[in-house]
Amino acid sequence: RRRGGGHAGTDHGGVAEAVDQAVAAEPAHHHGDGECGETGPDDGLAEGEFIVYPSTFTKQPDSYGDIVAPGAFLKTIATWKNSGLVLPGLFGHRMDDPDFYVAGALDMGEDEHGWWVKGAFDLESPKGPHVYRLVKGRRLNQLSFAYDVIDAAGVELENGVRAYELRELKVYEFSFVPIGANQDTSVVAV
Repeated sequence: RRRGGGHAGTDHGGVAEAVDQAVAAEPAHHHGDGECGETGPDDGLAEGEFIVYPSTFTKQPDSYGDIVAPGAFLKTIATWKNSGLVLPGLFGHRMDDPDFYVAGALDMGEDEHGWWVKGAFDLESPKGPHVYRLVKGRRLNQLSFAYDVIDAAGVELENGVRAYELRELKVYEFSFVPIGANQDTSVVAV
């Protein structure tokens, strides 16, 4: 199992519209610029809800030398949705302590930018409200995720850089982190 903030493309309805609305509400916002958009009732997000990109499909290798191919998340998304279970949102990959299970996915999918998650903080949990305040206050704005590699291969990018292309992944959780392996991850709206 490796941890990283990879990179990833198919529109899945209402969340894509919410992403578009959140981005339109903050014209200077660009995915991955380290800023999150403030939202309101018009964005369709309730208190504690968020839209994030734990991984993007940029062709810039992350700190592990990885890039993520579009479609890499499709099977794991379907598996999570069909299971009836909730993909957990953690703080800092802290799987060892239930206090750090601070959020859960309400919906997720791929679009042309990457793997997006619409989720909600657990505002009744010990650490959920604190992490929510950190994200809402723009003090915590990157993401990562834990996964197993199902399919991958070495590739040479157009600029001659070698990278390890992740083509299919099994995801276990997404995490809010101070520094992600992929600097293009972002909080779109909270």
